[in-house]
Amino acid sequence: FKRGNLWTLADNVAMFRDSLPFTVKEPHRLLPTLNLGIRREVFLAIGKMDESLTCSEDIDWIARCQKKGYKLYFEPRARVCHAPSRTTFKAVMKHWVFTGQYMSEVLVRHQALLKPPFVIKYRWLMFGLAPAIAAFLAGRIFWSAPRQMYKYLDVIPLIYLAELAWCWGMFKGLPKVQE
Repeated sequence: FKRGNLWTLADNVAMFRDSLPFTVKEPHRLLPTLNLGIRREVFLAIGKMDESLTCSEDIDWIARCQKKGYKLYFEPRARVCHAPSRTTFKAVMKHWVFTGQYMSEVLVRHQALLKPPFVIKYRWLMFGLAPAIAAFLAGRIFWSAPRQMYKYLDVIPLIYLAELAWCWGMFKGLPKVQE
């Protein structure tokens, strides 16, 4: 990603952690749909994105692809310049709370495929472990490719805050009846 606003950079690195330009070309469990190439027959077999979902409709759609047996491949040479308007602490935190809150619905819907961590079954455990979960998620981004991620080292604390906001959103979005 282009250097510039650190909040935007942290938002992008965290959001696209599994599809950065140095990611290995191989099958993936999840992929963003902002630059997705598919055959027409695949779209017809899967159907359109679920418009009843407030957020994460692309993750739901990708999960449905996998349930039908389609394999997802990431091509690192197909680059997209993602320039969100989130340039402040408040905007990035709001985005990540929102994403976590509505991603919880998709994780519950596709538990068998997406294999979310056991803590999503217990809202208060998710809340209590949020600092550790956020540290793990932020650290995993760096550990995935330390040589390439070194240039993003300065935004790891901001990514941690984004992941913490995501955990808060998950807590807000998880069904209360599971407790």
